[in-house]
Amino acid sequence: ALEQLKKTAIFYVFGHGGDNNVSCQTFWAPGKQKDASSGWGAIVQSVNDRNYLVQYGVPGSTPPIPPIPSDNIVVLASEPSGALSKVLLAVYEGCVTAGLFRTSPTKGTKNLGARCVVGFRNHIGEDQARAWADRFWTSLRNGTTVSSAASSACAGWPLYDPIRQYSILGAGTTVIHPARYGQ
Repeated sequence: ALEQLKKTAIFYVFGHGGDNNVSCQTFWAPGKQKDASSGWGAIVQSVNDRNYLVQYGVPGSTPPIPPIPSDNIVVLASEPSGALSKVLLAVYEGCVTAGLFRTSPTKGTKNLGARCVVGFRNHIGEDQARAWADRFWTSLRNGTTVSSAASSACAGWPLYDPIRQYSILGAGTTVIHPARYGQ
């Protein structure tokens, strides 16, 4: 995942995230699995977050994701400054991928140079997340900014719905047309 993130203009992951114990974004790592648990990978910001996933697994995931092997976990804080400067937009669509008071993949990606990063501060439901994604990407294809696309993706949901609790770090005025890299 890290190598793909480093060389892409737009990076998107939809899947399990974290909770109040750890902020992460999980993904399935095809070809790496020796058993059901070793096929999972994750992106985290800190070594402490990695250690949590290695010891306890992914919190609150359904079905449960057991502890993840440490070599399947990307620690963004271990990367050099500017490592993600080619990234125009990264979207981590999972629970607590943008924790406000701790490390998170959203913060880590922005800290490494991505122009704009979107994540979620709370637990989001799968049906809402799928609908949000469809609206968000359609809006971006139509030339709107990331901020406008995220806002319009929430249309029709109650103000208290967790899908509205997203964070945009960096340039919310970013548009993805014309296609280009980061800065």
